[in-house]
Amino acid sequence: MMNFQYDIAFSFTKEDEGVATQINDLLQDRYQTFLYSSAQEKLAGTDGEGTFNAVLKEQARLVAVLLRPEWGAPRGPGSSRSRSRTGHMTRATTSRRLS
Repeated sequence: MMNFQYDIAFSFTKEDEGVATQINDLLQDRYQTFLYSSAQEKLAGTDGEGTFNAVLKEQARLVAVLLRPEWGAPRGPGSSRSRSRTGHMTRATTSRRLS
C-alpha cells in the first residue's frame, strides 16, 4: 500500500483559484490537502514547479482538476510547465489505482 503525503491536490487555472480555495477550505479539516497558492511556505527554497509536479505525480492520492480550456495551455514561448503538468496528469489518471 502506498503512503501519500496528501489525500487530495488541486490543479486549476488562475481564474479558478477562488473556487479551488473554497473547496480546499471545506475539505482541509478532514483531509490532507495541497493547494499550490496556499503552499508557499512549503515551496520556499525549492523549484516550485518541480515540487508541484512531484505532488501531482507521486505525493497525492487524488488530484482534482478544475478543468477549463485554458488549463494546461502554454503560458508563454517555450513553456514546459503545461506539458509537464499534463503529462503527469495523464500518467496519474491512467496508471494509479486508488485504494
